[in-house]
Amino acid sequence: VSEKEEAEELLQQETIAVFVIRDAQAAPKDIGIILEGQEVVNKLVSVANAVAILLGFLYALNLEYPKTLKFTFQYIQKVFMSSIRKAFPPSVHQDHLAPFSQRQAMAH
Repeated sequence: VSEKEEAEELLQQETIAVFVIRDAQAAPKDIGIILEGQEVVNKLVSVANAVAILLGFLYALNLEYPKTLKFTFQYIQKVFMSSIRKAFPPSVHQDHLAPFSQRQAMAH
């Protein structure tokens, strides 16, 4: 079994994953997302981009966080939402971001 086949088998067992394929010392050849053992997107530009898209998938598809990653996703969410609040004036937050935050609280 080749390393690539072994990696593909391992990824198929994952509920949720961001993967990076690279040669030993090269830049990434591919970055993608696995949901429920299936590759749903690839050729992403960065791991940060992949994580952002993964969070979008979780919300859009109303997927449940894996229990082992619950606090990881909560941390990312809080840091991300905190940086969004700081980037906009209070009027934008009250009119546009607050309803999103309320939906988040109701979902959990």
